[in-house]
Amino acid sequence: MTDDEKREATTYRIKCWGSSSYQIDKLVMGVEVDQYQLTIKFDGRALLDLWCNCPGFRIQQFPKIEHKHIKIALDYQKQGEPTWAEYTIKGTGKNAKIKFIRSDS
Repeated sequence: MTDDEKREATTYRIKCWGSSSYQIDKLVMGVEVDQYQLTIKFDGRALLDLWCNCPGFRIQQFPKIEHKHIKIALDYQKQGEPTWAEYTIKGTGKNAKIKFIRSDS
């Protein structure tokens, strides 16, 4: 399988674990291959802190809010936090575009 085929076969599933904690599972052809933990803290409407345990988050050279897993979590909040929502990601880094696919609810 080529890298392009792997990207096409990759989805991300998200679940909320409290008021500011999220889990994102990376799936390749429906099989979980990685798992990330995220925290997004707000004070009212003001964003206080963003964190993701993926290696790319720590080394990226662009604003944390543009990180692909953070983008998924923010869209997930906007969608109303449906149960096990799934996304795809096209591109990398700050140019990554997320797309909501479906949810179990």
